[in-house]
Amino acid sequence: MKPDLDLTKEIEAIVLKWNGYGYRRVTHELACRGRPTNHKRVLRMMRAGGLLCRPKRRFQATTDSTHSERRFPNLLPTVVPTQPNQVWQVDLTHVRVRQGFVYLACVLDSFTREIVGWAVSKCIDAALALKALALAPAEVRGRASCLCTKTAPKLTTEDTLNLPVPAGA
Repeated sequence: MKPDLDLTKEIEAIVLKWNGYGYRRVTHELACRGRPTNHKRVLRMMRAGGLLCRPKRRFQATTDSTHSERRFPNLLPTVVPTQPNQVWQVDLTHVRVRQGFVYLACVLDSFTREIVGWAVSKCIDAALALKALALAPAEVRGRASCLCTKTAPKLTTEDTLNLPVPAGA
């Protein structure tokens, strides 16, 4: 049992020095220190001692479902587009960049599956989605008879209902 006790103390020292190390890195560090050990043994000992690190959450919530704004029904399952610029979908997502995250809003034509407009911002809000709608080419802007969104609840704000319709649309 003495070797297990010494190994446990050495594992604890490694975990205290580098608290983000899991059993694989600890196994590698033990090998670098001249104490090669099977990774299964290291895992078992770390589990028994409660030394396993907890992985970081990679999920970032971008939806606020507890807002007080009016909710609109999802019309997409009931509408089948028969021509371009009849149904547009808006989707918001986050993109990892070197400095953190930026948010991307895309407006897709449901019939052609082409991106009609898009915008990028550091914050996710209704202005981002409205900017993507405004960046659609002038010849197609305002022609869509149905605007659907499943992941862009920011479009439930009242300023979305007052979108300017260009002349000739």
